[in-house]
Amino acid sequence: MRRPVVAAGAAAGAVAAAALVVVGVPPAMSAGPVHIDAGGSGTVVAADGTTYTRSSGFDGGRDGTVPESPVEGRLGSEVLATTRVGMSGWSVDVPDGRYRVTLAMAEVWWTASGRRVFSATAEGERIFRDLDLYDVAGARTEVDRSIEVQVDDGRLDIGFTASRDLPIVSAIDVVPVDDATTEPTPTAVPTTTSPSATATEPAPTPTPSRPTSQPAVLAAAGDLVCDPADPSYDGGDGTSNACRQADVSDLLLADDGVDAFAALGDLQYSNGTPSAFRSAYHPTYGRILDRTIPVAGNHEYGTRDAAGYYGYFGARAGDPARGYYSRDLGSWHVVVLNTNCGEVGGCSSSSAQAAWLRADLAASDARCTVVLAHHPFRSSGEHGSTGGIAPLWRELYDGGADLVLVGHDHDYERFAPLDRSYDVVADGQGIRQFVVGTGGKGLRPFAGTVTGSRERQASAFGYLRLALGDGSYTWDFRDLPGSGYADSGTGTCR
Repeated sequence: MRRPVVAAGAAAGAVAAAALVVVGVPPAMSAGPVHIDAGGSGTVVAADGTTYTRSSGFDGGRDGTVPESPVEGRLGSEVLATTRVGMSGWSVDVPDGRYRVTLAMAEVWWTASGRRVFSATAEGERIFRDLDLYDVAGARTEVDRSIEVQVDDGRLDIGFTASRDLPIVSAIDVVPVDDATTEPTPTAVPTTTSPSATATEPAPTPTPSRPTSQPAVLAAAGDLVCDPADPSYDGGDGTSNACRQADVSDLLLADDGVDAFAALGDLQYSNGTPSAFRSAYHPTYGRILDRTIPVAGNHEYGTRDAAGYYGYFGARAGDPARGYYSRDLGSWHVVVLNTNCGEVGGCSSSSAQAAWLRADLAASDARCTVVLAHHPFRSSGEHGSTGGIAPLWRELYDGGADLVLVGHDHDYERFAPLDRSYDVVADGQGIRQFVVGTGGKGLRPFAGTVTGSRERQASAFGYLRLALGDGSYTWDFRDLPGSGYADSGTGTCR
């Protein structure tokens, strides 16, 4: 019913044989330029005279070296032939300011187009999307891509996502914009090895930063990826009514306007094992890992201490002992709760999580707050409302939260704004909750209708798309083609 999904973890034989490197914390950086030899073992001088050094700042991946024949390009083969493959990101501590980021890459394994396709971002800004190095420059030839970004939190983050095979990079340059005029202008080096290669490939125009007045776009869905052992998994293709993770993630990936994806728990069935995250989650929703805000579900804790979940998402998922954290998105504050109460010391008003939540909400100066969790506070679905987390709802109401996004029940349900006792109130006076358990695993019928439910369906897979504006928001449920379901509207912050 759909094209086969290619596992992002399936690398060429030479890559698979490379040693796995355990990486450490991002390196500190001075105010000057930094030049990283992505797969090197020490310090090396490039062909253009620039000194490159090894970095410990990669998130995952392996080192690979290709000694058989030279790699052509500005930096020279000694830098370009040592690569980092399969990483999900790289970070470096920098003073706040504006930087030009350049990635130097070459296709050193494949000898045909379409075998490796991947994307990269810096500080959330797109450097490139679905780049095929061989299609651009042929084999063993340098391709450079650059972008200018603003850093305001003391750390520059680069993210990589795979569409086919694994991301690859040979070198990374981070140069303060004030110093950029002294650095060489990167371009793709001409090649004659591929008929599709062009004589010169200019660096793309950097994607402009989203204006602060423009709403940030948050997509959300939970209950995502089937266990590869599920009879409906069918090699990743799924069936008409189960295991649709590839189709929903394709739909999401095609939405160019999405700034972040809220993964609302039960992300990898049945027990969130490391191998299942690698083989099933990564080739589907892992393609937007760099934009994912993960939430721990009960199925993640099917593996002791949710080790597969925390191992896959790393620091992105917060402290593994807690699983609750917060961040900002545009002008909004984002709070992530861990509603697996027994795993984190409870969810009562006297719990550590509740105390953290009170302090976090009090410290935020954002007008609007969206909260992500797995278990629903209110639900008409099969599992129903989760009484044990009601104290957290009261904390959210008292702290001024506006939206709550949850999963767990495999359906879509929108509620009217509710007060701290779950009574319906006017728009702008309470918290509106959405249940979005439609990310792929399966759909289940409703058990009844609870007070405050305003819209619900259990027949269409998809995700919720929210535009988070200054003091208001819009919502739009995006369903798979042919489903014929729609729900959209607007709301006001408190």
